[in-house]
Amino acid sequence: MVACGIMGYIFKKIDYETTPLILAMVPSKMLENSLRQSLLLSHGSFSICVTRPISLVLLIISFLLLVYPLLPLARTRKKIETLESDEVRGMKRTTEYLERPV
Repeated sequence: MVACGIMGYIFKKIDYETTPLILAMVPSKMLENSLRQSLLLSHGSFSICVTRPISLVLLIISFLLLVYPLLPLARTRKKIETLESDEVRGMKRTTEYLERPV
């Protein structure tokens, strides 16, 4: 109980939403049991997770939901690199202009 209170305090200090954490903990036991059942049915093979259409679609959707928030970060990084390379090119042009004899 004290550990949960400390975690709650830390999450509040770093402005972390606790609702997704609670939502993840509640169904996790049911999901773990379902995974165990499917692994027993498939004799320990994880291929059952990608050979069944419903589970494959859910895995793809989960992957896309994990990657989607990272896309703006990648675009921003690419823009910054482009701007930096343009600045470097611009500085080289300026130095070339200054170094040319008049």
